[in-house]
Amino acid sequence: MAKRQNRNARNAANLRHYTRRIVEHYRAASAETVSRGAGWYVEANAIAQSIADLTGIALPRVIGAIAALSPRNSWGSNVKGARILALAARAGLPQPVVAGTRTNRAKAWAILNGADIDTTLGGPKVRAFYANISGDHTRATVDVWATRAATGGTAIVPRKADYPLFERAYQRAALTLGITTAACQAVVWVAVRGQA
Repeated sequence: MAKRQNRNARNAANLRHYTRRIVEHYRAASAETVSRGAGWYVEANAIAQSIADLTGIALPRVIGAIAALSPRNSWGSNVKGARILALAARAGLPQPVVAGTRTNRAKAWAILNGADIDTTLGGPKVRAFYANISGDHTRATVDVWATRAATGGTAIVPRKADYPLFERAYQRAALTLGITTAACQAVVWVAVRGQA
């Protein structure tokens, strides 16, 4: 009982700390950074739509492939890889090698070829990324940069058990700022990544 109370108190203190830091990062961001970040997921959706239009593959599948390829991959390589995989899938060709881990490439390929998106995608960050690009702006994609912004520490991947705490911090910060959670996370991500 005492351990649970201590853990709850620690989580509440961390939530307040993370939320405050996120709000500070957002408020310190330049107008250009706010503009870039606020439109990031809308632009990502448009890019996914362009791949869907090019290949005839349904938009949710293209977004699923992009989300699956995202861990440890730059955005440019991610989009290029998703486009190459989608073109090959549509043409009935073998799976090409693109940037990303072997496991993530296999997930993206499976999604493009009809696998269930929900059960194929990985952990909470990848699922939130899929949701954000799909237009669900209530979620926060918490990667190493989003974690770094919240903690003020080094860039770390949040453990699965800690992910809800970080996501709640972004949701609370967004509520304080009067914006969507996705826009809050994207603006802060652009700001912190630009400082690194």
